[in-house]
Amino acid sequence: MKRSNALFCLLVIVLACNIALLGSASSIESKSLKIKQAEFEKIDSKNPFKKQDFRSPGTKKVLAMTEGTLRDVLELNLNIFSRDTMKVLTVTMPGFLLGRMMDRKVNSVFYDLFNHKDLRQCSHYCRDWTAKAMYPAEIFLASEYFWSNNDRLRTTSWYFMLGLPFVMFSRQFFYGVNVPFAYRPGCGRFPKKIKMGGFPSGHISQISYMATLYGLRHGKKWGIPLGLLGLTTFSVFLNSNRHFVSQMVAGAGLGSIYAFAVKNLIEKRELEFQEPGCKRNNLIFICAPSLYTKGVKISVSYTY
Repeated sequence: MKRSNALFCLLVIVLACNIALLGSASSIESKSLKIKQAEFEKIDSKNPFKKQDFRSPGTKKVLAMTEGTLRDVLELNLNIFSRDTMKVLTVTMPGFLLGRMMDRKVNSVFYDLFNHKDLRQCSHYCRDWTAKAMYPAEIFLASEYFWSNNDRLRTTSWYFMLGLPFVMFSRQFFYGVNVPFAYRPGCGRFPKKIKMGGFPSGHISQISYMATLYGLRHGKKWGIPLGLLGLTTFSVFLNSNRHFVSQMVAGAGLGSIYAFAVKNLIEKRELEFQEPGCKRNNLIFICAPSLYTKGVKISVSYTY
């Protein structure tokens, strides 16, 4: 009995010693772990097991530009569903419906249906040069991004290039639609069989996109010349029986919708660039032309 009591006392003493040793070790460990954040980062940077980013600076820049461009493309197309689009539709729809009512009458002035012959036509040189005039204009506006010293103009040119393909591709959705308002007008230069693909006018939509965007961003100096190009194209296409009035009105509306979408996107990017405290999403990645220096500005911000 005495022997068992002695063993029990010995076990109690051993446990007490272990507890004391563990307490002192934990206190020493807690003191040793109280290091500064800078020291921790310094130690962490030397950690050989930490995953390293071996991508070159050029690769990182390309990836950043790609991510920023994709983000801009997404927001640009989402901007189509806005109040500005409703305003454009409110103005365009009456013109389109009125044009539908007078399409055949206007076409009969320049086309003889029974003899399949064009009437009162302008020179074929005028037709050909007018159809091609928008391409030098688009190249000139896009090239302003590379040689202009005006940062505001360069920003507009960058986003103009970003939105132009979507103006062109959006027309393709209606190209094969077999509905009456998509038929092209009668024209003596083509077979008498009715052709589709006239709604909306691709040339007018692109010129309207240029004129509206640059007119909104840079005023009359740019808007009036581009607007005159649009009116000239409208008149020549009407005279040469290339499109009905309603189809060109629809093209003007389509171009204006994308112009407002691009304008709103540019204004949002400028606000994010100039006012860091403005309201935004939690994670903002901006990759766009610099507003003050030539080149591309890349920035990432996080708010919470």
